[in-house]
Amino acid sequence: MDEKTTLSLIDFKPHHPDLGKFLIKKLREPSKKIFSLKFENVDTLKLNGNTFYSQVNHQYKVLIVGQGESLVFLDLESRKELFKYTFDHSVYYFEIHGDDLFITFSSNHLVRFNFQKIYNRKPLSECKIWQSHPFKYIWGFSIWKNLIHVCDFDEQDIFILDYNTGANVERGNLPKTDKAANITFSSLNEMYICGLGFLEVYTLNDNNNWIIKKRYDQLTGRGSQGFYSLFYEEGSQRVFLTDSNRKVLIFDRDLTLQQTYESKNSGAYGIHIDSSTGYCYLCDNSAALLCIFK
Repeated sequence: MDEKTTLSLIDFKPHHPDLGKFLIKKLREPSKKIFSLKFENVDTLKLNGNTFYSQVNHQYKVLIVGQGESLVFLDLESRKELFKYTFDHSVYYFEIHGDDLFITFSSNHLVRFNFQKIYNRKPLSECKIWQSHPFKYIWGFSIWKNLIHVCDFDEQDIFILDYNTGANVERGNLPKTDKAANITFSSLNEMYICGLGFLEVYTLNDNNNWIIKKRYDQLTGRGSQGFYSLFYEEGSQRVFLTDSNRKVLIFDRDLTLQQTYESKNSGAYGIHIDSSTGYCYLCDNSAALLCIFK
């Protein structure tokens, strides 16, 4: 290839007026890390009370753990407790979404709070933005396209709430589910739902309908009653699933089982992976532990 040919392959005209700004922004973004799957222990934190889920927030440099009726705020680096924020009911699942904090409680409500006010320990009445209608047995939820998809285990259904008001939204073509415990979405327009003995993946077709792609319903042995929590890791396109038999099951995005990890403690529950460090945070509700792996 001569010099003229080489130059002809290069387009010197910008495709977008903000291309330079876009490239600078991309270069400044921290690279995302994926979990190694080695489950090498970094730390194990002993907590008090029911410990279902945890979250990392890098903006405030905190690790947050649900513990009984409280959220425990820990320094992200030292993992020393900073303070507790106590609510009126036990904390189930929670998620930080921008400036908002969403929590499902044992009262069977989903509540949206202002996260900064919670962090600054303002009175609960000042922090609350809205509270949903009561569910029969609320558990996990996921926010997708500014809509909140909520699992009601006893209702055997998934409900959709408006992000801004918490009001019910027409569920449209969302599939019916049986005893769903948690739900999540991928950036590839795929929806994952887990519950009493099943994990399903749906894909969104051109007609905006959810079509089931695959169902996994193989319990992990004697003593297993169902699947509790799931997490989709965007960087690796892996699905992490916990069950009641102390196991973490790891799938590819098409639900082909790749690996199984058995917790050394009494039970694995909420799981999430911090894409800034690649660390995996696994709650053990029965033993009241938060196990951190790399």
